[in-house]
Amino acid sequence: MKIIATTPEGYLVEAEAEELSNLMGYRSEYHRRHDKRSDRPLHAGDNIPISKMYDRLYRMANMEKELTEISAKLKTASDFINTALPTIQHINKEE
Repeated sequence: MKIIATTPEGYLVEAEAEELSNLMGYRSEYHRRHDKRSDRPLHAGDNIPISKMYDRLYRMANMEKELTEISAKLKTASDFINTALPTIQHINKEE
């Protein structure tokens, strides 16, 4: 991506389709074009909400502690279910 000029509100940039697809969160232009929501080429005037996408990823990246705690709780619940389920199935078969 190359900055061509500045504007009062930002920058005028030159970017390849692959770079724009990456900025939009796609692995490649091929994957962007084959997404049912993005099946047309980009056009002048299209808006790419990069800041909104970045903010979401930034919040997720900074939630490591909370996500680690949630993961531990889910694992505990899963272990309990895996232990209790055979007993419950056995009881249900006897009835």
